Amino acid sequence: MPVQIAMDRLLLKAPVFGHLVMISTVARWTRTLSTMFAAGVPLVEALDSVGGASGNYVYTLATKKIQQEVSTGNSLTSAMENSKIFPNMVIQMVSIGRGIGGAGRHALQSRRLLRGRGRRCG
Repeated sequence: MPVQIAMDRLLLKAPVFGHLVMISTVARWTRTLSTMFAAGVPLVEALDSVGGASGNYVYTLATKKIQQEVSTGNSLTSAMENSKIFPNMVIQMVSIGRGIGGAGRHALQSRRLLRGRGRRCG
C-alpha cells in the first residue's frame, strides 16, 4: 500500500498528466457521489463507496478522512476543503447543491464540467 500511495501522489504531481489524472479522479468521485445520492444512500454511507471508486489511493484516503469529519458533524464541503485535494469549483458546486437540497445533481454537473476540461487539456 505505501508504494501505491507514493505512485498515486507522484501521478497527481506530474506536469500536465497530473492535472488530467486529477480531473479524471475527481470526475469518478463526483459521479459516484451523485449516483449514491440519487439512490437515497445517506452521505456517510455513500462515502464508503465513493473513495474506492475514485481509482486513486490519495483520494481514497482523503475520502476516509472526509467521512470521519462528516460523521462528527462537519459539512461535506468543509471536509472537502480540509482535504486540500479538490478543485474549488467542485467544492463550490457541492456547496450550492447542499444548500438547495440537490447535492447529487450538482456533483454530477461538476463531473460533467471536469470531463469537458479534461478533453480540452488533452
